[in-house]
Amino acid sequence: MSSGNDQQAAGLFDRIRDRRSSDSLKWNAYEADVLPMWMADMNFAAPEAAVRALRERIAHGISGYGAHPRALVDAIIERLEKMSGWSVAAEAVTFVPGVVPGFNLAARALAKAGGCLLIQTPVYPPILKI
Repeated sequence: MSSGNDQQAAGLFDRIRDRRSSDSLKWNAYEADVLPMWMADMNFAAPEAAVRALRERIAHGISGYGAHPRALVDAIIERLEKMSGWSVAAEAVTFVPGVVPGFNLAARALAKAGGCLLIQTPVYPPILKI
């Protein structure tokens, strides 16, 4: 038996959303008979909880640099332990502004200048230039 959350999540994926009428680079880069299958350019709506949180934050009227909630760090540590058996200290959890900067920092931390990295494609093109 599935939970209400499972049923709600399933509903996110069963509605086709026409993005050709938007400013979508992915859907407007090719002719209509091409099915673009880019990475990380989603074709489904964000979860209502995320949309609601964004609305509440925007309604506040002031944006700026916020601190990362300790509960988020704790959730990350708990998930790493549960899913991978990794015991990670809170000080080791680092937030980055995106995937590409994160890979860039990791590569610089793990490889010597002029050294080699194995990068499996497909991958974001900027990562190939790291």
